[in-house]
Amino acid sequence: MQNFLRVGLVIGYISLILLSKTELILQYKEGIIEKREERVWSVFNDAIDKFRFYSVSSGGYTEFSNGKIIDETSEIFIVIEPDTSEKEILTYLERNISKSDLKHYNIHIEHK
Repeated sequence: MQNFLRVGLVIGYISLILLSKTELILQYKEGIIEKREERVWSVFNDAIDKFRFYSVSSGGYTEFSNGKIIDETSEIFIVIEPDTSEKEILTYLERNISKSDLKHYNIHIEHK
């Protein structure tokens, strides 16, 4: 009987360690995502003034499983004035946002 209790305690302890480790990994990855969003939106804030965006919105989600990102979708929607160049905006964003950050976003631009 005592052996069963010991085994149960060991299994419980190992489970707690694994859950704690998974939680730490999730917090770390969420921190990385938050920093990426800060970098990207700092460029967008500059672009809003430079190119006179009519509106900017975003949406998306990040899905985690066992401490790993299994799906990450971020969409950015930009509405611009009719006389603003879509190509110029995309070039600006590509020059000012690293490729490793930019690959996490789908950018949609349309004229007002």
